[in-house]
Amino acid sequence: MGLGARLGGPPNMRIRLVVVAIGWAIIGGIGACGSGFMLVSDWRAAHGGGVTGTFTLTEPLGCDRYQPPRQRCGWFGDFRSDDGKKVRRHMELAGGLPMGAEVGDMLPARDAGSLTAVYQVNDKNRWRSTAGLFAVFSAAFLLGIIVLQPWSWRARLRRRRATSRG
Repeated sequence: MGLGARLGGPPNMRIRLVVVAIGWAIIGGIGACGSGFMLVSDWRAAHGGGVTGTFTLTEPLGCDRYQPPRQRCGWFGDFRSDDGKKVRRHMELAGGLPMGAEVGDMLPARDAGSLTAVYQVNDKNRWRSTAGLFAVFSAAFLLGIIVLQPWSWRARLRRRRATSRG
C-alpha cells in the first residue's frame, strides 16, 4: 500500500504527494551527482592530490555578504603548473580570497582535476561544505524514492491487472 493511501487523503492529495516525491527524487539525484563530482576534486585537493602551480588573478567575481575581515571575494584566473606543462585559463579560485586582492596577484594553487575550479594550496576544509551539500541532496533523493516505493510498482500493476480481468 502506498504512502498516499495510508494517509487516507483524497485522490488528488495522493497525486500531489507523488508529484512532490518525483520532484525530490529528480532534484536530489541531479544535485547528488553534481556535488559528488565536486566532492571528488575537493577531497583530492585537501589531501594533496593534483598538480601544484601558480594561480594568477585575472577577473574579480564578487564578494560574499560578510564584512571584512571575514569577507571572501571570488576570482577567475589562469593556472600554470610548477613544471609549466599544464595551463588552464579562466578557472575559478575555489573558496575565494579576502578582500583587497588585485588583478595580477599570484598565489600558490593546486589543480585537482575539477572542471571549473583551482584550489588554494592551504585549503584543507573546502571538501566539508561540499560533503554537506552531497548529504542534503542524497537525503532528498532517498526521501523521494522512499515515498514513491518503486520496488512495489510491479506488484501493484499485477494486482490491478488481476482485478480488472476478474
